[in-house]
Amino acid sequence: MLVIDSIVPEQLMGGAGTALLLAVALAQARDCGICIVTRQQRHDLPALHALLDLQGSAFGGPIEVRHFTGAAGDAPVPLGARDLVLTTSWWSTWAARHAVPLEQIVYLLQEDERMFYPGGDQQLLCAEVLDDTRLRYVVNTQLLLTHFCESATAGPTAHGIAFEPAFPASIYYPIAHGGRRNLFFYARPNHPGTCFYAVSQRWSVHLPKACSRSKTGTCTSSGSMCRGLISPAARSSITTPYPGPIMHNWCGPRILACR
Repeated sequence: MLVIDSIVPEQLMGGAGTALLLAVALAQARDCGICIVTRQQRHDLPALHALLDLQGSAFGGPIEVRHFTGAAGDAPVPLGARDLVLTTSWWSTWAARHAVPLEQIVYLLQEDERMFYPGGDQQLLCAEVLDDTRLRYVVNTQLLLTHFCESATAGPTAHGIAFEPAFPASIYYPIAHGGRRNLFFYARPNHPGTCFYAVSQRWSVHLPKACSRSKTGTCTSSGSMCRGLISPAARSSITTPYPGPIMHNWCGPRILACR
């Protein structure tokens, strides 16, 4: 069982896509189906299958999707004694700890989620989850696991294993740029940890200068709510017409093919 916030195109570029691929790998290894439980937004199955096809991870087994917010009217989600519950954030893990036997929880960690918040209740609750040595942790990269160990984060230090991201050669491969330079900005204005406003401010100031010095290239901003990143004022300040396109993409399976 995969517990995730949502399965919608704008969420599949980052950690949600990795979680889905890990869930498929676990289901294939255990020869079982997948139950996906969304907590915040309902699902988009075509986007899910497009992602799996793109990554060469098409799943032939059954996929069941349920939407469960915890409201009184939600149907209960059945759980078998041999089922694993793969959680994808500290808040989904916190909820699972109150409803699922701890030995059945596997927490997928893809960043230090304590850094999402200033000091306060949410940071404290997140730290308490990360210090739970009764859970199992799967950590995205050895570098991140080393960080948790060096910062004395009890849970991943005691029961964490790391994996390195894999990039299919059919999607990610070197191409001849001929001196062209491309700029990619992962833009998420509602996520303070991405420093969206600081980066976009500097982008607007320095992009015209960079464009006047560089050969034809592409500037791509991708992420949730990233339209309009380059303001009209910034565009008009480019004295030499920018020789390449500025693209604003909603996160989705297509963006995974971006080179």
